[in-house]
Amino acid sequence: MGESWFKRITASIFYKVINRLSDMPIPENVGDFRLIDRRVVDEINKLPERTRFMKGLFAWPGFRRTTLLFDRDPRLAGQTKWNYTKLVHLALEGITSFSIRPLRLATGAGLVTSLAAIIMAFIVFAKTLMWGGSGGWLSLYNHGRVAIGRNSVAVYWLAGGSTSAGCL
Repeated sequence: MGESWFKRITASIFYKVINRLSDMPIPENVGDFRLIDRRVVDEINKLPERTRFMKGLFAWPGFRRTTLLFDRDPRLAGQTKWNYTKLVHLALEGITSFSIRPLRLATGAGLVTSLAAIIMAFIVFAKTLMWGGSGGWLSLYNHGRVAIGRNSVAVYWLAGGSTSAGCL
């Protein structure tokens, strides 16, 4: 098939994840070579995205499509320019562009962390009033506040990725 077993397994996992998270099915195991009608090209060109997850965008317009099956031969010359770091980035781009669920998950994690920090603040406050000192709880509380900041950054990053595809 021309691809390593690791690449085939990770691609299979990616398509299972994205099709579970996305409301729009992304066809599995399809190549990037396509014969496309002008109407489809015009619809895709209307989109404002700068970073495009093309496998999802080709599925998005809703036009009729047909798949032609063929055997992929191994690469005859050269090396792929898609290393695993780039492929992971592409996978994250696809998931955040075609699903709002990661944003909701990050928002939920931020809310849980915020609630825990608020509870911790009350504990520190009560302990200080009753026993006259924080005894190290204040530093723990501050670590909780830092965690909230990290979650906020993660949510903003996911929101940026999701709004790029118009999911929100």
